[in-house]
Formats: sequence, C-alpha cells, structure tokens
Amino acid sequence: MSALPYDDGTDRIPGDIARPVERVIVVGAGIAGLTVANALANAGVPTVVLEARERIGGRLHTIDLGGSPVDLGGSWIHSPVGNPLSAWAQQLGVPCRPADPFDEIVGVDPATGPVPAERLQRLVERAFIDFGEALEALADDLPPDAPISAAIGRFVAGLGSEGLDDADARRLQSLVVAAVESDASGTVDDIALRGFPTNGLFYEGSEVGNMPLGGYRRLIEPLARGLDIVFEQPVTSVAVRQDGVTVSTADGRTREASHALVTVPLGVLQARGIAFDPPLPEGRRAVVERLGFGRFEKVALRFDRAFWTEAGVPHVLTVPADGRAWPALLLGLDRIVGEPVVVALAFGSLAGVFADVPEDQAVARVLEVLRAAVGGQVPEPQAIVRTSWGSEPFTSGAYTYLRPGCTPDDFDQLGVPIGGRLLFAGEATGSARVGFADGAFSTGIREAKRLLGQPRVLLGPR
Repeated sequence: MSALPYDDGTDRIPGDIARPVERVIVVGAGIAGLTVANALANAGVPTVVLEARERIGGRLHTIDLGGSPVDLGGSWIHSPVGNPLSAWAQQLGVPCRPADPFDEIVGVDPATGPVPAERLQRLVERAFIDFGEALEALADDLPPDAPISAAIGRFVAGLGSEGLDDADARRLQSLVVAAVESDASGTVDDIALRGFPTNGLFYEGSEVGNMPLGGYRRLIEPLARGLDIVFEQPVTSVAVRQDGVTVSTADGRTREASHALVTVPLGVLQARGIAFDPPLPEGRRAVVERLGFGRFEKVALRFDRAFWTEAGVPHVLTVPADGRAWPALLLGLDRIVGEPVVVALAFGSLAGVFADVPEDQAVARVLEVLRAAVGGQVPEPQAIVRTSWGSEPFTSGAYTYLRPGCTPDDFDQLGVPIGGRLLFAGEATGSARVGFADGAFSTGIREAKRLLGQPRVLLGPR
C-alpha cells in the first residue's frame, strides 16, 4: 500500500524549529505520536517511540470482549465528511458504519420506565437544539467567567421548561447537563460558558459520526507497523540543550536525539509526570494548570444475544427525574457493528457512577437501566469490562476542555515548541478539534510538517 499525502487543513509550514532534524524521540504511542513517527519514518528520519504501556493507541484502545471488538476509549469518527480520519480509513480499506443512535433511541427513566417517544423528542430538541440556540443570549446576561451551569439553570427555569411538568423539567435538566458534559468531559460547574462548544473547526455529516468496523485498532495498528516502538518505557524527564535533547525513562536509561516530541495527555502534564529541564516556561505551566481535563468512563457488557433490540429498545437515553446519577447512554452495538454488546457511557459529573464504586455496583446500575428499558428481567452478561481512565497514571482522565478564565488560545499555546527542540502534539495542543481523535491525528500531521519543513506529509503502513 502506497503512502498518501496529508496536511492539517492548511499548507502553512509551522516554524520555531531548530535544524537540522537528525533524530526524533516521540514520547507516547497514541494516535498523535504514531502519526508523527509514521510520517518521519516515511521521510527517512530516524525515529524512536517511547511508550509507557505495553500497547499502542493511548486513549484509543480496542479489546476483545468475549470475542467482540469493543473500544474502551474513543470509538467514533465524529462529523466524518471531510474528516482526515475518514480519509485514513478509506486509504486502509477499513469500512466505517453510521453510528448515530438518535434515530432509534428510546428514552428511559430508570424509576418509571420508557418515556413516550413524542415526549422524548420534545426533551431532546430542547436540550440539543434550543439550548444551543439560546447560549449566546444567555451568555450576554451572565458574567464573563460564568460556568455553563449558570446558563443551564436559567434555560431550564425559563424557556426550556415552558409547557413541561415538574418531572419533565427535571429530565430536561439532566439531559442538558449530559449533552454538555459528554461534549466537554468536565462538570457543568467547571466548564466555561464562553468556551463551549470547545472545538473551533466543524466537519460535515452526523456530529455523532461513524465507527470503524472492528474498532479503532484497525486505524491505529497500520500507523504503528514497521516503527521503532519501545514499550514499558515511562519517560521521567526531558532535558533540552542547545544542540539536542536527552530523554530519560523510569529504568534509568537515557536517549539522545536532535528533537523530542511529547504527546502525553494533559492530565499527565498536570500531574507533573514528566520533569522538564529547563522547567516549562511560567506561562506554559500556567496554561497546563488552568485548562480542564475531564472524565469519561464506560461499562461494556456482552450477552449471548441482543435481547434489548428484540424488545424494541436498540439504544437507551437515560432521562431520570429523581436527580440520581445514572449512565447517560446505553449503546447497542448490534445495530451498528453486529455485536451483542451494550456499552454504557458516563462522563463529567456522572463518571463516578462507574469509576467511584466497585465493579459489581457499576454493572448493577447498567442492568437496572436495562431492566427498566425492556420492562422485565435481563440475562446475566457473558463478559464484562469497566474502564478507569481517570485513575490510570498514563492518562489521568479523558480529554480537555476550557474552564472559566481560559480561552481557545490556551490550546494553541500548548502546541508551540520550546527551544526549537521540544515539541508537543495531542488533542489538547490545538484549538481546532479539541477532544477528538481526528484532532490528535491532525496535530501529529502538524508536527510532522514542522519537523520535515513540508506543507504535506506522507502517511501509510510501512
């Protein structure tokens, strides 16, 4: 398979780089790091990737759950039309299936059961359309540093709840919160009103998007093929000199190169998991500290058959009126990729329903929603998996968002090289597509362009 040219949406060649580029150390084998390494390898630049885990992919991690591929991290190619990850999938011959559940979703209040379709449609329209249209006017009446929770409160108390009874007003509140927190991964009390939605570039097609058949590993593994990747190598420090860099790992080994590219999640930088010598400039450190890095967790259950779809409930949108924390969405993978798997999602303020309790309690909460949805008993799952992104030391969360007092320029500042030799990539390092896998992919292309001094770079399995 031939490599094909890619750019990051512009033919501009980024600067601020010391030359020559003789050897590059990439820290992290997520999609951003692998993209840079793939492009450099195709250009003949010696490159080594140091990965703390024993696997590639970072927050894109596909497992086999009882024989079914399941993505524990990112799973969609959002807004797939014009999206560079769609082009990459097409180059690889990986089919992608439409995966927007809202065309056939069923609303469920775990305490009372399914919500009538007409009522659910009204709630969804107010939460996903009317609230978005009202945001600008709401922001005009609130302080510049207001959290988005202030706007949600005003919306639900006013325009949003017109014609709704008290129970539906509470359901609307939970739905708006879930809509915002799924986008940003933070809690509504910590998400900046004037920083939502976070990303500055929108592709076309369904905002929910497509899923690659077989999981994201089918897009990640070809990027890594033929690369020099060293596993179980947590990087502890990066020293920048006038003539190069020295990268040290937890086993005491040091490696020399002309440049280092750091692609670890923002949560790792916030935890000071890597020491920099000299220390990060004060302004850069301030940006790292003030940005938000949220939580997004999953519980996936595999059954012997898709009994939920048999009962007329392909996917579940949880709309509780009791104020309790529930998984926000139950996605039936049988309708998308043909697997008898339910994936339950919880994020932001809801993430604790999975992450802060024992696994059996997290699973019990999903089964409780399933019972309410199908109106009866449900079989025991054959296989179970629960994520713990928020507590993993090499992740420490999900993805990035703007807190009050932050601006989109903060993301772009994280992508500026230091000393011409220390570079950064990843979803948090550019304001265009924050939080998206394609955003991380594009920042990898951006840094490969910078290192190679080219307007486009070649990507392809080696």
